[in-house]
Amino acid sequence: MHIARTATTLTILLLVWAPSLLAGSFSHAADFMLVSLWGETTYEISFPEGSSRLQWPMDMHAAGMAYRFNCHDTLEVDLSLIASPRRESGDAMKDYDWINESFYPGRDPHEGVDVFSASDVDSRIFMANARSRLFLLSYTPVSLALSAGYTYQEIDYRTYNTVQVGYGSWQDQSARVSGPTTTYALEVKALAVGMSCRVNLDNALVITIDASLLPYVQADDEDNHIRRSRVSQSECTGTGTEVSISTRFNVYRNWDLFTHCTRYRMATSGDQTQYWYGDDPATLNYDDTGSVLNDIDVDIDQETFQVDLGIGCRF
Repeated sequence: MHIARTATTLTILLLVWAPSLLAGSFSHAADFMLVSLWGETTYEISFPEGSSRLQWPMDMHAAGMAYRFNCHDTLEVDLSLIASPRRESGDAMKDYDWINESFYPGRDPHEGVDVFSASDVDSRIFMANARSRLFLLSYTPVSLALSAGYTYQEIDYRTYNTVQVGYGSWQDQSARVSGPTTTYALEVKALAVGMSCRVNLDNALVITIDASLLPYVQADDEDNHIRRSRVSQSECTGTGTEVSISTRFNVYRNWDLFTHCTRYRMATSGDQTQYWYGDDPATLNYDDTGSVLNDIDVDIDQETFQVDLGIGCRF
């Protein structure tokens, strides 16, 4: 809570000081970039009958554009949008199940995973970012700033052609399924507060390092198991960290080439609700339609590495 209040205070200070800063000289610029993203999103649920972990690959390529505003080399604001078309991932979605056999007569417990499945997956992503930097100290060529930001992320997955393997007394669960099996949608909102260090070598080369704490992260998802007629919805909150380094090279007059590398981590927890909109074939002699399970413990974590390459123009 103390960290959240600090982030709010910093944002208010930036808004209060902005009008006086705007009275000075200002410039703006546009960037166009290609984006590569690696890593994974993991969500894990726990309940008396066992636990399940799904790992969704963040193997994505996208394009983006950004607007940069600078006022008197004191206040800087970056706004960016990144999006990708739906494309097949080079990695599979992996699903691990650990089952408490005491709930299933005739099943013998054993160490390790009970059921594992891997599915082909395609995905698309949309991201919107806003970051402001307030430079308070400057010792040429180095400047230090306070920063505040906001990130919005939306990812849609589809899985198909699932291969499932059962172990121990669950070997009879081994199967291969062709066609669609799951859709998964994740929405993440995060506030950031941190510090920035910039080295400006006569505008020919500018290096910026950002280190931020994410004091508040909200992650909501919807997992539709098509083959089991079940949709699960989670609401989670937590924290995270973000570290990035960017370089900007002046190549001709107001034209720059730039790189941007970001390491992002978040960890959230909350509750999940499961709803059966049809009869689940996994439960024999029972019609699950309309059944609801509430207050299932869930964790949604994400760890990614992002690289941007682009060109910008100041005007």
